[in-house]
Amino acid sequence: MSYHVILREFSCRVHGVHSLKEKRSLVQSFKMRVRNRWNLSIAEVDYQDQWQMTTLAIVGIGNNKQKVEQELDRAAHLLEQVAQLEIISDEITLL
Repeated sequence: MSYHVILREFSCRVHGVHSLKEKRSLVQSFKMRVRNRWNLSIAEVDYQDQWQMTTLAIVGIGNNKQKVEQELDRAAHLLEQVAQLEIISDEITLL
C-alpha cells in the first residue's frame, strides 16, 4: 500500500498581541479550526516563548497525494485569513 505524508511549515509574525497569553489563545483558536475542518495534524513547533513570532507545522497523510495537498492548501488559505498572523515563510516537505 502506498501513502503520502506531507509537512507544511509556516513561520509567522504575530501582530496585535501584547503577551504570550494572547498569542497562545490566537494560535490555539487557529489550531482548533484546522483540526475541526480537516483530517490534519497541527502543532506550534517554534517560538513558543516569544509573543511576536510562531511556527506552525501542519501534516497530512493519505493514499491520495492530491487530496492531502488540497487539504493543506485549504489550511494555508485559512491561515492567510487570520489578520494577526503574517506568513513570512511557507515550506513544504514530502516525507
